Amino acid sequence: SVPFGTATMVAGTDDNGYSAATLGLHFRGEYNAVTAAIISSSGVTGNKVEMGFTDTTAGTDAGQVNAIDTPTWNATDAAVWIYDTDSTTKNDGWYGLAVPNGGTAVTVAPTSIGNSAGDTVPVLDTRELMIVATQEGSVRFLRGENLSNRWVITYDSTWQASGITATVSLSPWLFVQARAGSASRTLTIDRWTTWCWRSS
Repeated sequence: SVPFGTATMVAGTDDNGYSAATLGLHFRGEYNAVTAAIISSSGVTGNKVEMGFTDTTAGTDAGQVNAIDTPTWNATDAAVWIYDTDSTTKNDGWYGLAVPNGGTAVTVAPTSIGNSAGDTVPVLDTRELMIVATQEGSVRFLRGENLSNRWVITYDSTWQASGITATVSLSPWLFVQARAGSASRTLTIDRWTTWCWRSS
């Protein structure tokens, strides 16, 4: 390990190549699981990023969200922040998406996340604090950034009902995918932590 270092996820130079990371199916909504990551991206264009919770650790799917527009899913239960420039109608910034047991999805569409540009697009090579929280079957999406050497929450979706199945085991999830032919994309992880209540 490197003191004060970072971890990187590299999508590679294949078109739609990707890198995925999970931490194991150890968390549930009924135990109020929360995952938080400080991340930055090497590319604003030609990029797909997901951060949150999912019900699989296989890493064989190209994202937990198959298509953001409808949306359609590879996961059965998941709650993620997603940014995907390949979307036809939702390629303009971060969205919060969640699905309970393959049912009707929750979609959170911020008009601003409090970033320096006043929009919802990730800022190139700029660290963002992304948080997905659960409370029973409800989900919550939060975003923050470092302002004057202090991390401040700049967006809070509030609790969204019927986001996940409370009793399904979930894993934290980070994902990056190259969307521009041979132009690789790198997701840099400054910090990633997840916690929940004990089961007994």
